[in-house]
Amino acid sequence: MSHSLKNPSLRNHVASGRAVVTVKLRDASRRDFYCGVYGSAAARNEYKRILEVLLANDGVYPTANRELTIVEALLAYDDFAVQSARRELHTIRKAIKSIRELYGSEPTHSFGPKALKLVQQKWIDDGLSRKGCNRLLSAVKRYWRWIVSEELIPAENLAALQAVEGLWMGKTVAPELPPVRPANPDDLEKVIPHRLPLVAAVVKLQSLTGARCGELLCLKAAELDRTGTI
Repeated sequence: MSHSLKNPSLRNHVASGRAVVTVKLRDASRRDFYCGVYGSAAARNEYKRILEVLLANDGVYPTANRELTIVEALLAYDDFAVQSARRELHTIRKAIKSIRELYGSEPTHSFGPKALKLVQQKWIDDGLSRKGCNRLLSAVKRYWRWIVSEELIPAENLAALQAVEGLWMGKTVAPELPPVRPANPDDLEKVIPHRLPLVAAVVKLQSLTGARCGELLCLKAAELDRTGTI
């Protein structure tokens, strides 16, 4: 690597507090390396090691020298989710937190159906409801689809994880949550005067139509038929 070439910078991954550096691979793609806690001596030493590898390989990182770990793939997906899946970000982070705690340092390709079932059991042991466990399972599978789409692991890995089924009612110790009941109309009338005008309007319209909150917040005036008697 010529000294005239600019070294990749060491950045702070705000979401995790880790130091990250993006390097170029031989196929012209790029990959993030997480070096440790940002500002720590360990992070600086790992960054120095990466620069030495780049210097010895004409500015590119030889992928055969180091395999992507689960925690690195999780952090890369977190960056993507922040931009593209904000409404589900809490569920996504809760799901991958369990994987990171149990298997974070393992190679990504080594995470198979048995490992996923152990993660699933951890959710049950933590007292999550059956539907809650199934939501987290779906989030994990979406995450694995993403890393396959980025060509970070072979597609066969995702196909194996798809074989892990969600929990069935009556066939698991995970509890069932009681159904969410409609709000008491009298309670709504008491709350509405204390809400901001926009929130009060949404609450009134929900009580009249049964529409979801997200549907009403996306509604535009031009989409309403206001002809005739209201």
